[in-house]
Amino acid sequence: MAGLGLIILTFICTDTAGAAVRPVVSFSPNWTPIFPGESVTLSCNVAPTAQGNLGYSWYRDGERIRRDEQNLTGVTDSGDYQCQAGASERSDPVTLDVSADPLILQAPPAVYEGDSLSLRCHSQPAYREKKLVFYKDNETIGPPVSGSELQIGRVNVTASGTYRCGKEITRYVFSPVTPYTAHRNISVQELFSPPHINVSPYDLIEGDHMTITCDTELRPHRETTELQFAFYRNGHNVQGFSLSNQYGVPSAQLEDSGNYTCEVQTPTGSVRKRSSMVHIHIQELFSYPQINVSSDQVTEGDHMTITCGTELRPHRETTELQFAFYRNGHNVQGFSLSNQYEVPSAQLEDSGNYTCEVQTPTGSVRKRSSMAHIHIQELFNNTQIKVSSDQVTEGDHMTITCDTKLSPHRETTELLFAFYRNGHNVQGFSSSNQYGVPSAQLEDSGNYTCEVQTPTGSVRKRSNVLYIHIQELFSTPQIKVRPNPAREGDHMIITCDTELSPHRETTELQFAFYRNGHNEQRFSLYNKYGVPSAQLEDSGNYTCEVQTPTGSVRKRSSMVHIHIQALLTKPQIILSSKPLAEGDEMTITCDPNLGNIRNSTELQFAFFKNGLIVQGFNDSSNYTVPSAQLEESGNYTCEVKKRSSVSQIQVEELFSTPQIKVRPDQVTQGDHMTITCDTKLRPHRETTELQFAFYRNGHNVQGFSLSNQYGVPSAQLEDSGNYTCEVQTPTGSVRKRSKVSHIEIQGAVESQDGGTTDSPPYLNKSKKEAASGDAKSAKRIPTQTNETMGDPGASHEGRTNATGVSSQMRETKEDTEQPGASLPSRGKETSSQLHFQLGERSQMYLALGLIGSVLALLVVAAAFVIKTRQKRSSWLIQHLQRLKTVHSRIPKVKMSSTPILVSFVPEEPRYTELPSQGTTEHLNQKRHFLAHHQNNNDQSAGRVPIFGQKNEFSDLTNDETAILKQHFPGSNSIPSSNGYSVGESYP
Repeated sequence: MAGLGLIILTFICTDTAGAAVRPVVSFSPNWTPIFPGESVTLSCNVAPTAQGNLGYSWYRDGERIRRDEQNLTGVTDSGDYQCQAGASERSDPVTLDVSADPLILQAPPAVYEGDSLSLRCHSQPAYREKKLVFYKDNETIGPPVSGSELQIGRVNVTASGTYRCGKEITRYVFSPVTPYTAHRNISVQELFSPPHINVSPYDLIEGDHMTITCDTELRPHRETTELQFAFYRNGHNVQGFSLSNQYGVPSAQLEDSGNYTCEVQTPTGSVRKRSSMVHIHIQELFSYPQINVSSDQVTEGDHMTITCGTELRPHRETTELQFAFYRNGHNVQGFSLSNQYEVPSAQLEDSGNYTCEVQTPTGSVRKRSSMAHIHIQELFNNTQIKVSSDQVTEGDHMTITCDTKLSPHRETTELLFAFYRNGHNVQGFSSSNQYGVPSAQLEDSGNYTCEVQTPTGSVRKRSNVLYIHIQELFSTPQIKVRPNPAREGDHMIITCDTELSPHRETTELQFAFYRNGHNEQRFSLYNKYGVPSAQLEDSGNYTCEVQTPTGSVRKRSSMVHIHIQALLTKPQIILSSKPLAEGDEMTITCDPNLGNIRNSTELQFAFFKNGLIVQGFNDSSNYTVPSAQLEESGNYTCEVKKRSSVSQIQVEELFSTPQIKVRPDQVTQGDHMTITCDTKLRPHRETTELQFAFYRNGHNVQGFSLSNQYGVPSAQLEDSGNYTCEVQTPTGSVRKRSKVSHIEIQGAVESQDGGTTDSPPYLNKSKKEAASGDAKSAKRIPTQTNETMGDPGASHEGRTNATGVSSQMRETKEDTEQPGASLPSRGKETSSQLHFQLGERSQMYLALGLIGSVLALLVVAAAFVIKTRQKRSSWLIQHLQRLKTVHSRIPKVKMSSTPILVSFVPEEPRYTELPSQGTTEHLNQKRHFLAHHQNNNDQSAGRVPIFGQKNEFSDLTNDETAILKQHFPGSNSIPSSNGYSVGESYP
């Protein structure tokens, strides 16, 4: 008998996004059929709506169940149930079977792919059962897992078939067992249809946005089932499983062409289906680009152009393209509208593998060319840096060379060179490939490089690094002091100690000393600075400086503080006795508190009372008052001082005072004259370098140099003058000047044979001719310079060689006493002396002395007066007066008949024998004679003006000729160019 069954109708709002508008009916428990009296709940599942809870309706077999409660009870009828929510469509019908059979096979009302299928072989509760068996398509499929249920698991469409179960059932204990079977046709429905590929747009070109859709359809009553989609190209996944059924390619490329499939599955993967394959072809927008270079051969510095060539599809020719260029994979020019890459000045590093890339403005299509190798030929090879010497020492001249070689086909290219030390420029770009350091210093050590470039800088190369080490010429000096410590009064010696490099031990060094930055001893060859008696103020910070003579290398020591310890402390007054009464002997002692080490120091003491001295400085340290009086009271102080011992200091001469020497001894116009500046270094300073300079009349004619000679290849009259020379050390610390030496250049004289000679003509005669006359042999006696000659009144004692006679008379006397002495043949005589030609018997006249000379001159004057029988002009009288003065200082001699010219000039007298009368030179000498005596009226003592102030002569006037003939009758001896003649023989 059937009991009362309960069917509960419910409304359930599911929160499934994207669920279908049409509701779905479900059973709980999800069995059908059921026995009468069993309960089942039917639920109407709808998606949430904006209107909130809606009214719903239930239908059985198409007819509405007229109840508006959610729970309906007492319904036991079988039928197809539907529900409706608001204005939605009705759900698909779901069949509910109610069976009164003793055995039923229960299964879900609808089974879909992926569902987990459970079967229950269910009998009436009042029956007993045993031997339960399940079958599918008449094949046993196994016993139940527990009770009367069989769990088949997840199924697909292949699980469809006829299922049945069999049991032996008895109603009562002792009732007979009756076998029963129940069956049910179960159809596993497709959850969703097999997917298929759809692509848009149909005609695809590079850069287009491509969308591939994976289309499928869920069963109506499973429209809320969530599905996942995946896409594949050529079997490779291009988009993993997701809820989207589309695969988008924003910019389709050629490589996006291929065979596409898609796959659909449930979230658990229980149901998975793949579409059939669809081939998609992407058409080319533009061809692959190609690299082209402007020249087959590119050299450094050349202008290089690289072109990226491509071609658009005919129907897309208006498409804008952008181009980029790469070298060895690195971008060298970003995307732009230009399809060319310009290199204004190609470099070696511009060589490489070039590619170009072309794209649309959005970058949706991009293509790269094949690789093209471009080789830049070298304009000049890599530079090399070289140094002039492998070993450079401080002070050396260092030359660094930058070597390179131009390419053979570019040999005329101009190059510029620059040099760097430790990365800093030391010589800017210039056409010189050398960098010179006149005097290398330690700081010139470093890593050197050089750089070479073209004038425009289009090609630039740098050499490898060359480390150059400047060796130390001498070590950094150090200050050493002796004694140490030094006390007041000590002889303190400060030594500047340094050490020369072994290979430069002969280098001369100079030393200077400083205290508190002030120079105490200038540069000298001595490395010691001595303080004979050190004082407290000699304390300070001492440094010394060492340099080469040229100063090319100079180093300073570190600072050393020297403290001169006080010899004395503040002295103390000690009174002999206390208290002191009138009449007592008062002795005050001044205690200097000397240490034991200075007890022998000599001190002097002075005493003061109330600031006034009462005992001056002496050796006594006591001040004694034999009988003290009241007025002796007062404030006493004492003062102590010390006196150093005497120390003699002798400064030795570095080199002697220079002397001027000239060669030859007598210089004539046209001679090669060499003037030597002669000096001598001290023996222990013979390596000292000296410099020499020469002066004429106070004006420098040759600056300081290492040569001690001044040469005049062809001496002229204007080279005459007062010469001095000056000698100094390279630093100028020692400088000495010679005494003035007058050098007179003699003019050339025409000889009798028409030539010129530096010697007076009579000296060129043979000995036989020179011996003719009363004086067969004679010697010339040198006379004094024109200073004395020009001042007849000068005292004999006031001048060393008043007339050249007093200082040399003894020598002349000895010469003249030799019988038969002949006149020596000498080519040149010193022009500052007055010479006379003496006869053989001159020695007897020398004894007559000054009186005979005066008488001889008077006789000569009388002879001139008688011969001329004319009034003597004033100039001749004055002239003879001066000549008398000269002759008064020499012995009386008898002259030979050979005419002698005695020249009175400021510098030197000389002898000249006149040319034959009537020659041009004879006339010129006459003019010179007259002009000379007028022009030099007030310029030289002993010169007499003639003919008033007439200065110029076109020719000798008649009066002039008459005067000359009157004073020099019958002789060729007429005045020379700068003197006058003593004519004929003198008695």
